[in-house]
Amino acid sequence: MIRTTISIIRGSMAGSMGPLALRKSGGCGGGRDRFDIGGYFFQVSPYHYDHVSDRQWDTDDLVLYPDPDHDGWYLVYNPRLGTYVHVLYLGS
Repeated sequence: MIRTTISIIRGSMAGSMGPLALRKSGGCGGGRDRFDIGGYFFQVSPYHYDHVSDRQWDTDDLVLYPDPDHDGWYLVYNPRLGTYVHVLYLGS
């Protein structure tokens, strides 16, 4: 498991990331505008709304990665769908 702290525009997120940091999406529901991964809240980029229309926000596994190309953004991978989307960290 990779543990890291990343400074981003809205603050720092300290937590597990990468392929061994598989997380449930919180079980508390949510949606593209605000969802939970391990106590951290994120928002899907509006450019990727079409890519998350078939997500099951209560049950899908998600993997969180820092985006190496876009400072302040993360990538969330959904293994069930095989898709990545850009997400913005909102806070904990």
